[in-house]
Amino acid sequence: MIKSIIKKGIRFLSVLTVTGAVMGCEMLDFDAYKTPEILIITPSDKTPNALQYSIQVTVTCDIRWKAELSESWATIENLVVGDDKSGSFTISFTPNTGKESRELDIIVKAGKETRTFPITQQGMDTFFNPSPITLAGTASSQATFKSPCDWKAEVTSGKEWLVLGTTKGHAGDASVSCSANDPNENIGSREGSIRLTFGDVVVDLPVVQGQKDVILSEDSQASFDWKGGEFSVHTRTNVDYKIEINAGWVKHATTKALNEATEIFTVEPNNGSTERTATITFTGGDGLLKVTVVQDGKDPFLNITTPGFYGIAGMDYVLGTNGWNQSGRKVSSGSLELRLMNRSTLSVIRVNGVKTDLKEGDSASVTVIMQTGFNETLHSTYNSKVIAASEDLLWLKQEPSTCFIVKK
Repeated sequence: MIKSIIKKGIRFLSVLTVTGAVMGCEMLDFDAYKTPEILIITPSDKTPNALQYSIQVTVTCDIRWKAELSESWATIENLVVGDDKSGSFTISFTPNTGKESRELDIIVKAGKETRTFPITQQGMDTFFNPSPITLAGTASSQATFKSPCDWKAEVTSGKEWLVLGTTKGHAGDASVSCSANDPNENIGSREGSIRLTFGDVVVDLPVVQGQKDVILSEDSQASFDWKGGEFSVHTRTNVDYKIEINAGWVKHATTKALNEATEIFTVEPNNGSTERTATITFTGGDGLLKVTVVQDGKDPFLNITTPGFYGIAGMDYVLGTNGWNQSGRKVSSGSLELRLMNRSTLSVIRVNGVKTDLKEGDSASVTVIMQTGFNETLHSTYNSKVIAASEDLLWLKQEPSTCFIVKK
């Protein structure tokens, strides 16, 4: 019986020991069944900026707790818990390169209690939201912003014309300035870009240089002989323009297009003997284009239509005047020998070297032989130029006062 009692006692002690072990485990995890009397979450910054890498969070609690985050773009690091169950940890953020802010929740679980605390990480717009830089001519302009850290700037587009006045700065109030090294004489604006680097984050800032008012043309001068005619001025422009002509003998005929335009002008004949000049002025905004028109005067010999030899040895020998009559014959293919004969004085003037196919601008070597009776009184060569040609007449001239007007 005593043995039986001893065995039961041993069995009871065994059960008690096991039970005690189980109870001990439950005591170690007993906080999971409690409601904390104190649970306070205190972040060092509730709205970190877009480039801020971390904040500190302090948790005040009287029981054991654990923390987690609602978003994957931030992580918990450096968790430290004291003997009184309070502690702290670090939240590390990736930079928010978006314009808008973003949110996450700090989630702290302590026993039966779960509490959250919202954190808003600001977007780039909260410190860097300048308008694109607009340049006028070569004047400087700038963009201002508040920087959370040191920064630097460089030109990434438009390097051939865009010049930075500021290349780096510090945290706080900041500005980046730039200018163009020449006016924009293109048709339309030209665009560049400045890249600003904030730590590991880069932001591109557009730069636009407005167009200078321009009226461009390669047709800056037109020249005409006395007859006048028509000419065109091809323009490239970024403004509407008006046209002024300072002479009545030049007329604006038509406009063919806008921006890429061809302006047609006509020039009237100049029956005067002197050269004349006119200026066509295109104006629009600040743009200015001038075209000069030069027209020769009409040679006085072109007003004469009576065949004859003028200014030969200081004399004029004109058909139908003082008994002179003209005859001619072909002496070779396309070449004429022309004669003026005066029977009363037994005088003959022969002109060789005149071809029937001569046209305006051609050169001709004209030989003149003059005979009176049996004596040759003149034998000379005149290097002449055709100054006009009609269906039946040619005007050949040697400067300044010798001219041959011959009938073909």
